[in-house]
Amino acid sequence: MPMSVNEASAKGDPAIGYRRRYVLLAILLLALVIIAVLWPIGKRALSLARHLQGLQAALDEDPLTLLAPEGRGMLIADLEGVESDLGALQHYLAPAFVLTPHLGWVPYAGDTLKALPDMLDMAQNLSTAGTTALDALSAFDSLMMASSSTESSHDDATQKLLEAIIAAGPQLRTAADEIEEAVAARKRFSDAELLFPLVSPFQRLDAYLPLLSAGMQALQLAPDLMGATNPRTYLLVAQNGDELRATGGFISGIGLVTVQDGEIAELSFQDSYAVENWAHPHPDPPEPLRKHMLADLWVTRDANWWPDFPTSARAIQEMYALNQGMSTDGVIAVDITALELIVGALEPLVLEDSGEKITGANLREKIYEFWAPSSSDEENWWRQRKDFMPILTAAVLARIQDPRSLDAGKLAYALKRGLDEKHILLYFNDPSVQQLLTETGWDGGVSTCTGDYLMVVDSNVGFNKVNAKIEQSIEYRISLQEQEGPLAELVLSYRHLSDVRLDECVRESRYDLDLGYQEMMDRCYWDYVRVYAPQGSSLLGVEGANEYEALAGEKGKAVFAADFVLAPGEERQITFRYRLPGTVLADDESLDTCYRLLVQKQPGTIAIPLQVRIELPPRTKVVDADPQPTDLGPGTVGYTASLQVDRSFQLTLGPAE
Repeated sequence: MPMSVNEASAKGDPAIGYRRRYVLLAILLLALVIIAVLWPIGKRALSLARHLQGLQAALDEDPLTLLAPEGRGMLIADLEGVESDLGALQHYLAPAFVLTPHLGWVPYAGDTLKALPDMLDMAQNLSTAGTTALDALSAFDSLMMASSSTESSHDDATQKLLEAIIAAGPQLRTAADEIEEAVAARKRFSDAELLFPLVSPFQRLDAYLPLLSAGMQALQLAPDLMGATNPRTYLLVAQNGDELRATGGFISGIGLVTVQDGEIAELSFQDSYAVENWAHPHPDPPEPLRKHMLADLWVTRDANWWPDFPTSARAIQEMYALNQGMSTDGVIAVDITALELIVGALEPLVLEDSGEKITGANLREKIYEFWAPSSSDEENWWRQRKDFMPILTAAVLARIQDPRSLDAGKLAYALKRGLDEKHILLYFNDPSVQQLLTETGWDGGVSTCTGDYLMVVDSNVGFNKVNAKIEQSIEYRISLQEQEGPLAELVLSYRHLSDVRLDECVRESRYDLDLGYQEMMDRCYWDYVRVYAPQGSSLLGVEGANEYEALAGEKGKAVFAADFVLAPGEERQITFRYRLPGTVLADDESLDTCYRLLVQKQPGTIAIPLQVRIELPPRTKVVDADPQPTDLGPGTVGYTASLQVDRSFQLTLGPAE
């Protein structure tokens, strides 16, 4: 009878002993192979973590110090380390990448493992772009040294800036290409595929990627905009939000700036009323202007009638060319809030004639003081009431031309905030530049989007400045339960905060020199309000308005309009009800239903409160939401926000259990 394995082992069977040793040796060799493979991967991973910590520490201190050669050198060293470590990791893990598309079944981390190759590609592209862009900044070193020299002049500084941008062009193009590759890699995986701790960092990165890409492209386009090849002439448009119009306010002043070789060759500013040359025939105004403001002719100061700024900007250019016989290369529009931001970044500004110090905090007060009459001489007052803008423009220009006293970071932040919040609007004839502005959302245009859309546009047609005392809110309710199609109810609430009481509302253009600017805030509010909705929407009715109508569509949107009058101390609600097209609901790749809503802010407004309430279709539930709702109830989703910037909402809906 043969012996068992245990018996053979007990009797010292040499064959069993050999087999055991072979197994142990195989296990040992396998362990050594695993260690040999994992050791360099782990070593590179630790090195990558150290370099990333170095980058984070550098950025946490002060990003502007990176402009200095010594700070930039440290950052480049860390970025090159990241680039090297990522390249090595991609090399070591390349064989495993064959398997990653099939690892979705792995609990918890399966989707992230599938996305790992694209995540590494994205990181590699960004590190290469960062190294290249920072290396390109070496072209600006001479400029930095010149700006710190007491002997440097503004002419030298701007010329060197232009030369530096041109010299950095090839590297900037390379960095831009790498960023585009990173954006493409990011699009290949979604937040749903990421482990939860990774979601927030990638979302923060998503906010910066468009700015990085736009920044690289803008620097490449800057020489032409600065007149490096040919002089460029731009219109400067001052909009007064106290008399709200579609693109931010009544056009109170228009300036003209010509740049050549990076220098301001010419700068002028004048009252918008003085632009008109009545020797030339003027066109008819848009019909609502004729009806609600009794305008017989169209004038430059009313040319910003359309909320799509590129459309209004072209109209302003055409009207200016008609009256002044001069074509321009673009339009830059700013409102009083934009001026407050810019002056706040440059403060204090010293006015040349009076020596007064202007800050962001006292700017609005100074504007009102200059507008106020110093005597009862109406003709003299009319000529001088807007003299403050040319004086302020000269003070801003003088401050910008002194690079030694300029806080570039603070000014850049003010400009970015002004652009993000639509207090600064830009339009350029150059299609490449305009496309870039559209991609960054800085063109002030009516957006092209899928799903639901809303933009409320108020226009003060009462010849006064009452918007300074109008409190407003927006409530948007959408029912996705209707069999006939989604139903929208838009409630616009207005409140006139003035405590002055009037016997009657009279729409007229007049000025009370004894009471000044304040008196123009205490009049009745004559509002012509337009609602922009998805194309295919049909108006069912309007409550609370004097008259209402559905207008011809604009920019691929349905447009509804109404008008009303609000006396000081009164409140009013205007309710629009309309049927939305079925296209506001769409199926995504997973066959779930998606509802997307974009609410665009009207330029010139500050932060109108917004409430959104969505009634879900029957037998559905929210699978995912971006952003997370502030109110989630049975069959309903609610959001509370403010229109400081444009707001987007997205719901993914699936079958209810």
